Amino acid sequence: MSIPFETDNALEYRSHSVHQYIRSHREWGTIHFTSSSGAGYFTLLAEHQGIECLNATFIVGLDILPKSTIQILESGNPQHLVTDLSILKLDFMQQKSIEYAVSENKKKKKKK
Repeated sequence: MSIPFETDNALEYRSHSVHQYIRSHREWGTIHFTSSSGAGYFTLLAEHQGIECLNATFIVGLDILPKSTIQILESGNPQHLVTDLSILKLDFMQQKSIEYAVSENKKKKKKK
């Protein structure tokens, strides 16, 4: 499946495509995502909201600083305002993916 990266919603499209693929492979016991792509966001969001129950352990690799942080560091100005919407969306998806993975894994650990 090709992903239309030129669209404004490429991040969401990629994450939704990954979610649809994972839904068709429910036998997986461990699912790995990298935080930098935001690809796991919709899968983890559905799990967090109780829409899905994959009975999998989620691992989100912290492979890069959020792009907004990199942009601020490169500017040399801690007051630098990031205005690029795609960077802000990706940062949000990264942060929430990490948060949801930790939250869901804790819930599943308590049930055992």
